[in-house]
Amino acid sequence: MDEAAAKHGLKLLALWDNGIRHISNNVRPINTPEDLQGLKIRTPPDPMTLQIFTALGANPTPMAFSELYVALQQGVVDGQENPLMNIDSSKLFEVQKC
Repeated sequence: MDEAAAKHGLKLLALWDNGIRHISNNVRPINTPEDLQGLKIRTPPDPMTLQIFTALGANPTPMAFSELYVALQQGVVDGQENPLMNIDSSKLFEVQKC
């Protein structure tokens, strides 16, 4: 894989197998970091993600992924962040409008 990247003038530093992260919520569209202000966002329970969302002004809420659908449905959290693959396969779009 490193050779394929080099052919295009790129140096492969690392791979992320889950894709780019996306945020959805039931309050408002997220177009800028300021749009996260005050939103209660479910995050994985890891210190780095908690620090990132705190720095962005959100209220990060660590929670197991298995609890997320019901938490969104019941309004325990306003939104979540995940790769599109996880959002689609877990049908989170059924309980999120933005």
